[in-house]
Amino acid sequence: PETGLTSAQLEHLFENLQSRHWRLTHLYWLINEHGQRVLFQPNEVQAEINSGLWFLNIILKSRQHGITTDICILYLDHCLFHKNVRAGINAHSREDAEAFFNDKIKYAYDNLPDEVKQLIPAKSDSARELSFANNSAIRVATSLRGGTYQLVHITEFGKTPLFTTTELGDAGIRLALYPLSAFRAMSQAALAVYGELRKSGTQKAVLDRMQTRMELYDVLGYHEYEQKLDSLFSK
Repeated sequence: PETGLTSAQLEHLFENLQSRHWRLTHLYWLINEHGQRVLFQPNEVQAEINSGLWFLNIILKSRQHGITTDICILYLDHCLFHKNVRAGINAHSREDAEAFFNDKIKYAYDNLPDEVKQLIPAKSDSARELSFANNSAIRVATSLRGGTYQLVHITEFGKTPLFTTTELGDAGIRLALYPLSAFRAMSQAALAVYGELRKSGTQKAVLDRMQTRMELYDVLGYHEYEQKLDSLFSK
């Protein structure tokens, strides 16, 4: 198709498109929290996630690091440049599903360079799903039942059964994130301990729920660290 680029520029573009890192830092536009159109540039947390992805990733997520935004762009990119991929993002409400799809995925695709959209055109565009001519598709919904996905992002409050990683793997899922499970367990434990302290004025009744000092040291590798310091400073 006719474009505004020279042959040399097109060749340079197609060469760069082979690099996921280049694509994630040069192709995708978003609207930021100030209502400004900006080029997506992964922050430190997003870049660490993108460079260290495995088939199962457990991320202790803190707020305002743009994890969902990063996943939306990452999954869109994977669908665009890989054939026969199904990606699903499970939101906990219909409003969130619509916002994720319209403000992140669809906006990012619509604002790609024309040359890229001509190379990988959208085949169909519904309210929450975008499918492409390479037979890949990305969907955002409050439930992902009834489909087979290779990539799935499930929020803590997504209306989805608690599948095991084995069940997800058997369905072809290669990436599962557990961003806040441990944090919420710790919060519940803290509420129980402080509730007991306020009620009885002592932690005696909840000692069995707490790590001993030696258990904490084992988790931290404290003694190995201490031995290493002794070895270094004894020289």
